[in-house]
Amino acid sequence: MFVGMYVMTVLSVLSKENGMLLVFFIGIFESLICIRFLGFKELPKKLKIFIIYLPVFVLAIVLVLKVPSFLESYNVRTYTFDERLFTQFRGVVTYLYHIFIPKYLTEGVYTDGFILSKDILNPLTTLISLTLILALLGLAWFIRKNKPLISFSIFFFFLAHIPVSYTHLT
Repeated sequence: MFVGMYVMTVLSVLSKENGMLLVFFIGIFESLICIRFLGFKELPKKLKIFIIYLPVFVLAIVLVLKVPSFLESYNVRTYTFDERLFTQFRGVVTYLYHIFIPKYLTEGVYTDGFILSKDILNPLTTLISLTLILALLGLAWFIRKNKPLISFSIFFFFLAHIPVSYTHLT
């Protein structure tokens, strides 16, 4: 079963970049759902190292090695890495807004008209969005023992947006 997990992770990464998140999803599912919500016994430490910590460590190294080529791609874009990063805070909060307050005829998946955040205070909604994101992550961490299902949902949402929560900017 564990070999299958590694094979499926590699195949999913080759299929789409968010496939790399499988090991992270397994980790939060095991700790928040299996142990805290369903009451299963915790995995033995050696097994946990093999199926969770080792893949996360390898993935972290691969991502660090990819950073230089990733940053070079901003030489041909009309926005900087910082502008993209700051704008993503507002983009993720917009996604949350649409989950709780759906609107007909929104911008859809192509958000070409999304206004750039020049820095943390310009526009001010960038700072507000970052504060909301940090508050939600803090809440998820704080309630993880008493409300593991809610905690899992919050962590899952943000984890799933790591590779795909980018904004198409003009």
